[in-house]
Amino acid sequence: MKVKGKVITYSKSKGTHANAFFAFDRKKTIITSDSVAATALPNVMLAGPLLLENNRTVSLADNAFNKNRHPRTGVGLAGNKLYLITVDGRNSMSQGFSLAEFTNIFRWLGCTDAMNLDGGGSTAMYIEGKGIVNHPSDNKKFDHQGERKVANIIYIKK
Repeated sequence: MKVKGKVITYSKSKGTHANAFFAFDRKKTIITSDSVAATALPNVMLAGPLLLENNRTVSLADNAFNKNRHPRTGVGLAGNKLYLITVDGRNSMSQGFSLAEFTNIFRWLGCTDAMNLDGGGSTAMYIEGKGIVNHPSDNKKFDHQGERKVANIIYIKK
């Protein structure tokens, strides 16, 4: 992750899921597979997989991570609108989404570019004044208390 031009964390994973960049500055936000375009901006998060690029659905590998329903967190762009989506799962109250289903949600919102950020117990959305607003799965209960400590967040200030 790069914040204000300085690398603050490095990916330890050599997995195939990290193929997308969410990058931005005060004037521009992109979701892309192009590392050159992404690293030209001062704030970058590497994650994945990429779901939509230039209004095209990205082909996903045929594996359990992509096909099975899991809690998901993702980001999408529709014109000048940024969508952050959190989907609960791993509970009888919420089954989660496959990545194909997650892609459809972004497409239905009009996004031309979208990516999966993370999932599972890392799926949590916090809103100032409300706290955790979804039902993170790490404590195996359908409540707002099961969030996992993670190294990276997207923080948006009004």
